[in-house]
Amino acid sequence: MKIGLVIAAFNSAENIERAIESFLALKNDCNLVLSAFHAVFEEYSSFGVSAGSDIETIEILKTLKNENKLNYLNISEIPLSEAAARTLALEPLLKENVDYVWILDAQDEIYTKNEIKNIIDYIKKNQDVSVFKICFQNHVIEENTVLKEAFIPNRIWKVKNPPFILKSFNWDNDCVYQNGEQLASDKFFRSKTIPQNQVFVKHLSWVGSKERLISKINYQNLHFGEKVGGFGCGYRWNYGEDKLEFNPNYFASVKQQIPETKILVSCIEN
Repeated sequence: MKIGLVIAAFNSAENIERAIESFLALKNDCNLVLSAFHAVFEEYSSFGVSAGSDIETIEILKTLKNENKLNYLNISEIPLSEAAARTLALEPLLKENVDYVWILDAQDEIYTKNEIKNIIDYIKKNQDVSVFKICFQNHVIEENTVLKEAFIPNRIWKVKNPPFILKSFNWDNDCVYQNGEQLASDKFFRSKTIPQNQVFVKHLSWVGSKERLISKINYQNLHFGEKVGGFGCGYRWNYGEDKLEFNPNYFASVKQQIPETKILVSCIEN
């Protein structure tokens, strides 16, 4: 079984080396092909963020490619939609004839080697499944504070679902399959969540530098707000107290309670 890893790397200098460390350690044993992309998403560009503002990440990526740790690296000088940027890294993996495609957000997803092995074992036992969802433990505001509820997005896609074959991303965590001129959303194919008691991945979704978090808030307010007629971001920056906090206006708009959190006593990684 051959697995292609799409690595979303923009503005990930804080965590990218932690994010890919376990994948690099298992690259040969697990037959992984790593394809990273760096692109400024259109929403970031609209409030003045350019590719040149993230030189630190670009330099890390170039070093990883020069050391042959990455099989492919695409750096876009023009702003792209999130789906187009992810597809940029997907295309060489499809040419490599990988069996599955796995998306990794290098800003905040930290897998252990055991978690990766457990996921691959689960895929091998469920080869009739086309889309796998992974349970993430969201760390918010402080690294030892997590949401009580898991975040469970699509993360792995089977490439060939005869007569359909994986074609592209069409949203953050959604893909399109193709059969000739016929296109089909991944929602029409069988999906399954890998049980949380087997895999519960560390997700540093809302911790990090003030600059990165404010930029992420601005992005989500456009991406999930103005762009699609939604309600924007569930977090805001409290400039008076200089800290991140939940955005009560968002949760009132979507008629949800502010999420419950808990403090982790310890965190043991394998």
